[in-house]
Amino acid sequence: MGFLWNLFRIYSIQAKFHSQNIQEEQSSEDMLLTWVREITAGYEGVNIDRWGSSFRDGLAFLAMIDQYSKRFLNGPLYDYNDRAENYSTIQNVTDCLEVAERNINIPKLIEADPLISGDLEDRGLVL
Repeated sequence: MGFLWNLFRIYSIQAKFHSQNIQEEQSSEDMLLTWVREITAGYEGVNIDRWGSSFRDGLAFLAMIDQYSKRFLNGPLYDYNDRAENYSTIQNVTDCLEVAERNINIPKLIEADPLISGDLEDRGLVL
């Protein structure tokens, strides 16, 4: 399983899958996007509105790793604001994927370059 699905499983966070006006369940991809939106809420610069473009700048990955490390490790692995302001997108995405692999045992199934350039299909990011 991919980065997002594994974090989703590890957190075991229940996202709201029904809006007040819609009674149908969301697709699993929409559920996951809702969860990512909730877990990254409050992080400056993170705006999760759809797959692909919402992840290209690496800030969503930084926020998810920050949340995970605060909850399950001995504190944050890095300062989110420092990383967001002073590190390149490629470095942030690459580091997040490596941290996930090393500290959370999530295999690195995507590469930073195709994600950032927009060449990675949304389905590849979801999986």
